[in-house]
Amino acid sequence: MQEALPRGELTRRAQEIAARHYDIPDSKRISVSVDTLLDWALRYRTGGFEALAPKPRQYRGPSRALAPQLADLIEFLAGPLLVISCLRGNAPKWDKLQS
Repeated sequence: MQEALPRGELTRRAQEIAARHYDIPDSKRISVSVDTLLDWALRYRTGGFEALAPKPRQYRGPSRALAPQLADLIEFLAGPLLVISCLRGNAPKWDKLQS
């Protein structure tokens, strides 16, 4: 068992580590946040090395992305100007389209 660190020492060490830049394999990131380091430390303390392993994602329902066929149908039915408006964030209100 590891001996306890003085109050605030873990945070100080995490800040020191987070201030450095790293070559992280398979990532464009070059640093790790203090919060991430503290989370890892807590997970390691409570569950050991196994607690640091990635967990499978929980099911969050069906994909929210439009199928290409549906996007094509919307574009065909609504017309190119409506699609361009939507992409620019200027989508008209549905109640105005229906009246």
